[in-house]
Amino acid sequence: MNRNNVKYLWHYTDMDSFVKIFTGNKIWLSNAKFLNDASEIVHALDAVSAVIDRGDSDDFYKKCRGALDRIIDSKLEFYVFCFCEKCDFLGMWRGYSSLDSGVSIRFKKSCVENNIKNLEKAFLGKVSYSRLKTEDIIKDKIEKIKCVLDDVFDIVGGDRGGDDDYIYKTLIEMVPLYKDSGFSYEREWRIHKNIDKKDNVKFRACRGLVVPYIEFCAKYILECVDEVTVG
Repeated sequence: MNRNNVKYLWHYTDMDSFVKIFTGNKIWLSNAKFLNDASEIVHALDAVSAVIDRGDSDDFYKKCRGALDRIIDSKLEFYVFCFCEKCDFLGMWRGYSSLDSGVSIRFKKSCVENNIKNLEKAFLGKVSYSRLKTEDIIKDKIEKIKCVLDDVFDIVGGDRGGDDDYIYKTLIEMVPLYKDSGFSYEREWRIHKNIDKKDNVKFRACRGLVVPYIEFCAKYILECVDEVTVG
């Protein structure tokens, strides 16, 4: 489905988590390494690296390589809150509800896209699954980065000292949006945020694992809820 045709996004969860979201006015973003595809960040970094390696040997791609190495060396942790673009999807009910109850929360996608701009270092994006498609998408985005930087230089002039930080920040926005094709049935979108400090990280038990998570003010996101289904 074309991302522009998606009007609603659903978050599937259990009743306990649903109550905590709405009484605490917070959503929990879980560490991506502890989700159902533990290798997804490595998968994404490998795909970005492959695209950069096939790029031209000019200064721009050298800067991209430097930015990617900086991301890897920084040991950033990526935290996500997941949506599905499918309504009343049995696979998601089974995967994310508890044995005795489950809840599907419907969000207006355009509202989430608009309101996420009010939250620092948080982004909404659609997940890509196919490796070849992933690399094509990444290549297109990297070429757009180059065009933006070239346009700014043509208009403003001066040196290119700001290129490195812009490339770094844009690559960070891309990394948490790629997963293995085996999870394509999920049709996932996600809010994602990266952190480099562990001060605010908490832990919860989930499916036999201890999962790191961060609490995120949900005021702007919960404004986008227009339907709740208990199943």
